[in-house]
Amino acid sequence: MRIAPVLIAGLDRAWARHETPYGMAEAGWTASAGQVQVRAVVPANTTAIIVLPGAEPVEVGSGLHEWTVSDPRPAQEESSLTTV
Repeated sequence: MRIAPVLIAGLDRAWARHETPYGMAEAGWTASAGQVQVRAVVPANTTAIIVLPGAEPVEVGSGLHEWTVSDPRPAQEESSLTTV
């Protein structure tokens, strides 16, 4: 497996699940306060390459894995809606 979160401007979280022959694989991220928390569940008897923003790829085995990294996206200004 390869898990490489893509941080999209305007989104503060994303999550995906996929049933593999070895069990459920899950990956997701949540961004707040300039940090990104990444969570991955790797099924039994499986390895995954994890590519985090601003970090070298790492290989992990089965189980639950969590990381916190700096959010590489530029800070966005608060926008307000106006009526015409």
